[in-house]
Amino acid sequence: MIRKFGLIFLMLASISVLAQPKIVLKLDDVGANKVSGNKADQTMAYLLQMNVKASYGVVAKWLDETALSLLGRYINAKNAKGEAMVEIWHHGYDHSNSNPPSKNMEYKGTSYELQKKNFNLGDSLVRKYLGLQMHTFGAPFNAVDSTTLRVVAENKNYHILYCFPENTDSEKQLTRLNFRIKMENGTGKTNLQYFLDECEKNNAFSSAYMVLQGHPPQWNVSQFEEFKKIVAYLIEKNCEFVLPSELK
Repeated sequence: MIRKFGLIFLMLASISVLAQPKIVLKLDDVGANKVSGNKADQTMAYLLQMNVKASYGVVAKWLDETALSLLGRYINAKNAKGEAMVEIWHHGYDHSNSNPPSKNMEYKGTSYELQKKNFNLGDSLVRKYLGLQMHTFGAPFNAVDSTTLRVVAENKNYHILYCFPENTDSEKQLTRLNFRIKMENGTGKTNLQYFLDECEKNNAFSSAYMVLQGHPPQWNVSQFEEFKKIVAYLIEKNCEFVLPSELK
């Protein structure tokens, strides 16, 4: 009887581990150029050291011919299974918020022509400077409209969207990663307790996955330490970190 209960306990423990949500790190506003360098380097190096997968949204206008030398070791990093540790995703061409007709954000309230031009520019510059094709898109400020969906759907290379409302539709089947749990109490203000409160409020550990958004180029020393605490907490919870492309 004791042996039977022991087996049941082990089975339940195993189910509990498997039931943890997959964690997608959505880390925004990355640039790599000879003037500013790579302000996310500390975060990238830490996550690679911890064997944690992460996705980085690059703003294409913030790249130049030095970008590959600054980001290459992360882009090419593999884990023991031969899996990519990093995914670079499209975070806009210029991250602007003063576009016509009335100081609109890059992908919300702007014309099809502007969105199409910026989307294609962002895509082509990343191919030019980093030598890779992106497959995931997330707009600056998470601000999008139906025109944005049309633009993304017209490019056969894109399959995944970060933070797109469900009331926008498309003929092309695109995976939307919308379940976002905040770990920053305001842009850049990473905080473990705030993250835990958000998890509880949104019943996050009952979900299949959660997207955690952060802005590593803006983190100061204490904010980076808070991020490390969040990562350590999730590792202790036996959560699996995955790339957006792995949830397609």
